[in-house]
Amino acid sequence: MLSMPSMDSLNEAWRTPRRLHNALRLAKGELDSDLASTAREEVAHWGRVTLNRYAVTSPKQQCPILMIPSVINRNYVLDLRPGQSYIEYLGQQGIPVYMIDWGDPGPQDRYADLAQHVLGWIDVAVRAACRDAGVEAIHLLGYCVGGTMSIAYTALRPRHVAGLVALTAPVKFQAGEAAMSDWARNEETPAELLDEELGLIPGRMLQSSFLYVQPMSLSRKLRDLAYNLWDDAYLERFLALETWINDPVDLPGPVYRSILRELYQEDRLASGTLVLRGETANLSNIHCPVLTAVSATDHIVPDPSARVLHDLVGSKDTTLLDLPGGHIGITVGRHARDGLWAQSRDWLMARPCPVRDLRTH
Repeated sequence: MLSMPSMDSLNEAWRTPRRLHNALRLAKGELDSDLASTAREEVAHWGRVTLNRYAVTSPKQQCPILMIPSVINRNYVLDLRPGQSYIEYLGQQGIPVYMIDWGDPGPQDRYADLAQHVLGWIDVAVRAACRDAGVEAIHLLGYCVGGTMSIAYTALRPRHVAGLVALTAPVKFQAGEAAMSDWARNEETPAELLDEELGLIPGRMLQSSFLYVQPMSLSRKLRDLAYNLWDDAYLERFLALETWINDPVDLPGPVYRSILRELYQEDRLASGTLVLRGETANLSNIHCPVLTAVSATDHIVPDPSARVLHDLVGSKDTTLLDLPGGHIGITVGRHARDGLWAQSRDWLMARPCPVRDLRTH
């Protein structure tokens, strides 16, 4: 007697030729990702650094948010692709969004240090965004090391920040256990030598350090890809994220040196001893509302390193989002829309910022 094939076997029979078809398309480069597609307009630029304003649908509040991406990755992880873009989502919710594009460092950036990024470029970007939006202060969101810089900036220039969002941002660099942290805290790491010899730390070299953190991640990634080759939507998401991951940025040597020595090894931000241009970044000076987003599965920034921010700021309005997804997935993963995006939207909407009376300026 012939038995009817199961639904699982029928699904597999359909998926197998689809996998082969998509594998050929992937090999031929026929798959394409629509990256960083949210409409934007340049507001200002300073050398390689650009400030962009993004399209907003039916503005529901005048208070904008300025996003400060990491300096070691491209900024478009925050605007990855349609339907998978944090910036697109906020704009659709009526929140004006600005973002810094760090550009590509060149020989002219050989001596661009941490102070130049925080008190130079971030400061002029904040002022330019405020002027463009007609406000006295704005919300500031910093991602990863961009979050660390945003926190330091808010401590040093608190009057310009109406609210601070720290997204997987390391604060206490010696807290938690992670391979990246263990490696960076090693005092034998030749930070000064690399700075002196290279000037610009190659992005590919920085990228290899993340493979050190999770040496089996590549094999797991290829396994998941092979299993899901039949799924066109999965392939689009995979290709977009892989394009971003494999599009590294060079880092000025002085910033690399400061991150390793002053932050990871000496933990100056958390201890209140980080000095930029003669000013001390004391986190107790932060009195604006603070939203901190962390993930227990973050293998780059350990949960304790980020969540400690609330113990150090002077603000009494602090909110912690403990979200799934890890360091990258928290922003672009399948839970991001109902997690980070929706919850940060509600937080931003509930916290207006002062509006400038343009008639008096």
